[in-house]
Parts: sequence; structure tokens; C-alpha cells
Amino acid sequence: MTFCALQEVASGGVSWWQTIGGLLVVFSLLLLSLRLLGRFNKRRAVGDAALLKVWQLGPKREIQVLRLFDTVHYIYCHDGGMVQLQQQSLAAFEESGTLAVEHGEGDKKRFLGAASG
Repeated sequence: MTFCALQEVASGGVSWWQTIGGLLVVFSLLLLSLRLLGRFNKRRAVGDAALLKVWQLGPKREIQVLRLFDTVHYIYCHDGGMVQLQQQSLAAFEESGTLAVEHGEGDKKRFLGAASG
């Protein structure tokens, strides 16, 4: 046995006051960190990110158009993975007026070819 273990056995072990005090310290630190994270989250603007469009391509396969800050991302999602197909600025996306893939089935196939190659 180590010296610390022998000392605890000789002194009667750890007091239940110490156990409760330790738990109170841990829970108060947890509560403090959650409040700080909550304040940080409120400072962020609500419109920083948005899901603009989702195209279902089959079971567990889709193309998602996401806006993050001032960029638009085209993401191909399949069983367990995600592939970024294209990225453009928000200004260029708004100038086009329509989503790049909405023009027809051929454009979806072009995006899928980019994902596989």
C-alpha cells in the first residue's frame, strides 16, 4: 500500500463532508461553464448559417446547399460521408438568382460526377 492509502486508513478514510464539498465544487464549475457558453452563443448572429435547399437523390443520398457566413456550399451527403462539390460567394449566388442545380437533371449528374471523381 502507498503512504497516502495508509494515511487514509489510519485517519478513518475520507469524510463525507469532503465528498459533498467536492461535488458542490464540480457542479458549480459545470454551471458556470454552461452559463458562459450560453452567453457566447447569444452573441452570435442568428443568420450566420442556413440550409437553403436539399435535393433527394435516393435512399440516404442528397445534395444540400448551405450558406455559412458569406459563402454558399454545395455538399453531397451519402451513407456515412459528405463531399463538398462546389463553393461560391454569397454575392455570386444572389446574382445568379436561381440555384445552379435547379436547371435540370444534367446538372445534378454533373455534381455527382464531381463527387465520384
